[in-house]
Parts: sequence; C-alpha cells; structure tokens
Amino acid sequence: MALVGNDLVSLQDPANQRSPLRTGYIEKCCTEKEQQWLLEQEDKIAAFWQLWSGKESAYKIGMKMDEPYHFQPRLLEVDPMGHFPAEKGMVATPFGKVPVWWMVDPTFIHAIAGVDVARDVLQPAVFPLGNEDESALTHERLLNGVARFYKVPRRELSLHWIDQKIPQLCYKSLPMQLDCSMSHDGPWGAFVFTAYAQVKTLS
Repeated sequence: MALVGNDLVSLQDPANQRSPLRTGYIEKCCTEKEQQWLLEQEDKIAAFWQLWSGKESAYKIGMKMDEPYHFQPRLLEVDPMGHFPAEKGMVATPFGKVPVWWMVDPTFIHAIAGVDVARDVLQPAVFPLGNEDESALTHERLLNGVARFYKVPRRELSLHWIDQKIPQLCYKSLPMQLDCSMSHDGPWGAFVFTAYAQVKTLS
C-alpha cells in the first residue's frame, strides 16, 4: 500500500520566524550537509522550514511503518535537490530514502512525502482555518475532499485512529485502501490522500 505523510508550516507565525534564529537551534535540527545548504540560501528562515517540513512528512511515514524511533531531526537528512524554494527532494531516513515534494507560498510551506506513490496520484489541499477548531476543520475538509473525488456520500466516510495517532480513512466503517495525512499550523490547514484512476471500489 502506498504511504503518504505531510507537514505544513506557517511562515507568518512569529514563533516560526524566531525559532531558527535561536543559538544552536539549526545545529540541533540539521545535519552538517543541511547546514551547508542553508548557508547558500537567501531566505534562510524559510529555507530552514522547507527542510523541517520534509523531515516531519517523512517521519509520519515512518510512524505508519512502525519504525522504532522517536522524532530526532538529525536522523532525517533532507536533500532539496536545488536552491530554495525547491519543488522536490529526497529524505534519507532510518528506513530508506523517501521522495518529498513541496508547495512553497509566501505565507506557508506544505511538504508531502510518499513511499511507493507517484506525485500525480496524490490529492493535496491547503486552506485557511479561520477561527474554527483546527483539527476538526482539517478532518472535515479531508473527508469532504475524498467524498468529492470518489463521488460518494460524505456520511459514508469516517476517520478512525490507529494507536491514537495515525489516521485511517474508512468507507461504511471499513478501512479504505487509501492513505492520508493531515497537518495544520497557524492560520493554515492541509491534507493529502492517495488516489488512483484504476480504483474500482473504495474498500
């Protein structure tokens, strides 16, 4: 089964603007190769979050693969394959190399990592959260997106949680052969799910 992970970073969040400037923060989070890449970028703060979002999205895939490690940023090394803002790259992880793709906006960065999946069969979305509950709205937008894509009633779709941390899409309460990932930060929410034109049934 194809696996996806995603991460979203708000570039407008004051905390996200300050964190990379703290003494030792980048050294704690980035490998020497990543630090060298950062030195070459004009917007180092946004470039740092491009690296970070790649790490987080790949880590979420590791969780689904039951990898026995906690999130340690330096265990995941991102190669953006170009200068910021890079469109695609590779993340070296304890469980192998994982492709990652980015959507870079002046106000946010959305990263999507995938295993055994091509970029053209991923269905992502980024949306403003407003004043609503971040998690609830992100869950609802994901389910609405799946319902529209597959042309099924929204009421037949639900999310179940594996080990209270991994979302599982369900159709009529049965697990679907699709994977998904969600994220939110500041005023933005995002999701991605796998989709295949050849899928005949949903479960």
